[in-house]
Amino acid sequence: MTQAQQLGPRQRALVEALRSGKYTQDTCQLRTTEGFCCLGVACDLYDPTKWVFAQEDEESDREWAFVITVIRERAWLPDKVREYYGFRTPTGEYNQEKFGRVQLSADNDRGVSFSAIADTIEAHASELFSEPL
Repeated sequence: MTQAQQLGPRQRALVEALRSGKYTQDTCQLRTTEGFCCLGVACDLYDPTKWVFAQEDEESDREWAFVITVIRERAWLPDKVREYYGFRTPTGEYNQEKFGRVQLSADNDRGVSFSAIADTIEAHASELFSEPL
């Protein structure tokens, strides 16, 4: 049996933020007017000044976009945020015994709590992250 990968300080900060109660959980977008997806929390920790309300660019009145370059990301981790945390994929893919390949973003959208997602991050760190960062 291989030893579980330890979380680095950035990854640990994400886990702590998910458990903190500071963020209201919502689904299907990184951020909405009602709250955040678990990956949206990662974006907010990376740089809370990068959010642009959709009315300023287009589409729905409840969506926010996370903008680092000219790309406006609403559902997946932007590359710079993914690299900052060391996520292997932009949706947080990992292997779950019951369901096979799953994603943190899909867990979030199915209503899995932030606290349970934090537990998943700790339990599957070596699958989620390329290295402790």
